[in-house]
Amino acid sequence: MPPKKNFRSRPLSDSLAIKNLGRHIRQARSYWYAHAEGAFRSERTKALALEHSMTEAERARVPFMLREWLHFRSRKAFGRGSSPTGRGR
Repeated sequence: MPPKKNFRSRPLSDSLAIKNLGRHIRQARSYWYAHAEGAFRSERTKALALEHSMTEAERARVPFMLREWLHFRSRKAFGRGSSPTGRGR
């Protein structure tokens, strides 16, 4: 059986990267409201990694509300002063 192809090794085009970033943020937001912490963390990590690989011009084309929600939620849930997860359950 041939090995699996690694599709992530190819760089995404500008419009596809922007579309994927929006999709990851929207998916993370839906997981957050559904209280699915593990899935939220996974989508958030993917979104942040994709955002860090983009240029400033590409980031500016992503809807502001999505970017703002991602960064606010990241600071609120994972920033300094947040409560540790998984305790007391």
